[in-house]
Amino acid sequence: MIKNKNAFTIVELLIVIAIIGILSTIGIVTFSKVRIESRDMQRSSRISIVAEALEKYYDQNGIYPSCASMTTQTANNVATSTLKGIDPSVLATPSASTGTNSFSSCTGDPATDVFVYVCGASCSQYTLKYKEESTGLPISLVSRRAALSDIHMNDPTVASSTQINLSWTTITSATSYTWQIATNSNFTTGLVENSTTSATAASTGLTTGTLYYYRVMPRTASNVGSWSNTVSANTLVNPPASYNISASNTYNTLTATSNATCQAGVTVKYDWYKNGSLWKDDSIEKTVSYTMDWGEGTTITVNSFCVTTTGSISTLVAATNNANMTRSGFPWAYVGYEDWHYMRWDGGCPAYTTSQNFYWNSGGAIHANGNTPNPGSYYSGDTAWGDGGTNVTLTCNGPWGVVTASAWHRYGPGCVPDILSDACYH
Repeated sequence: MIKNKNAFTIVELLIVIAIIGILSTIGIVTFSKVRIESRDMQRSSRISIVAEALEKYYDQNGIYPSCASMTTQTANNVATSTLKGIDPSVLATPSASTGTNSFSSCTGDPATDVFVYVCGASCSQYTLKYKEESTGLPISLVSRRAALSDIHMNDPTVASSTQINLSWTTITSATSYTWQIATNSNFTTGLVENSTTSATAASTGLTTGTLYYYRVMPRTASNVGSWSNTVSANTLVNPPASYNISASNTYNTLTATSNATCQAGVTVKYDWYKNGSLWKDDSIEKTVSYTMDWGEGTTITVNSFCVTTTGSISTLVAATNNANMTRSGFPWAYVGYEDWHYMRWDGGCPAYTTSQNFYWNSGGAIHANGNTPNPGSYYSGDTAWGDGGTNVTLTCNGPWGVVTASAWHRYGPGCVPDILSDACYH
């Protein structure tokens, strides 16, 4: 009798072996990834614990620990003398042996599985770094606060001739601030030291028109920081007292003089305005003059202020009055006729004329000429006039020279001029 035996074929065995191999590979890869991620989590956790310890150090000292104190000591020494109370094991990376201080560098990015503590020369802030195993990239964690050495003084505000207001950046760990005032940048002349718990201060009782220098230093209960940057400001100068403008006029020139004065040793300056527009800015001219055109009217005003050699400036003060003048217009002349045998002329010269004269000339049937200084003159004749005309020229003599004006008109027996052609019609 023939017996049947059940068994795996070669093909089936190969398939089973392949499946087992695939599952094993997947398991190994997954397990390896989990272990890498676990080590990255340990690095992140340990760096965070170190960061908290560094912030506590800052609270007590107003500065972060030096590079040497973090990288040249053993883990136990760091835990007992620098980051007191920290678990020494957190100072080691997951791949390092127990008791290792993995903080081995203070510059650059970690190339291997180490910790980097970057704090610069003053350790006013820090950056903690480690290399993430899963990505190979450097991961950074920075300090939360600035150190005592990072204080900055803002530009001061000048409040008056005796007060300057100060302010600076707030340092979280500082319990007080010491600020100094002096009259030179080396803080050796007129030095006065003050203390405050605020990040602002009012410097009062100052001398008018004086340049002052300031700096500030933060303090904690057990430490002092570094001096800030130096700032300076001038107190205001007393402004000019009430003053006015004296004006003098010639035939075509308006001259204005300010009588503003400043305190001794201080220069007075002027902003001169002509017809409301700024004319001479920041000028030292006490007296100004302006030559006008014919018929022009001009008003001059001024604002004065006081300035010291160190740059102290007072407020602007306006004069109590102004200087103004209107120059007369051009000379004018007129010729007209009355009936058939009168020719009359008139005219006038501008102000400041030293002499004037009318020169007249008649042409046509009657020829006559002459001159007279008098306006309102006329020429007359009883005989019949033919068509003609009279020309009159007025000359005006003044300091500027001679200016003239002329006029002309037709005449004749019963002549009525045509206003369009200036010819006569009857």
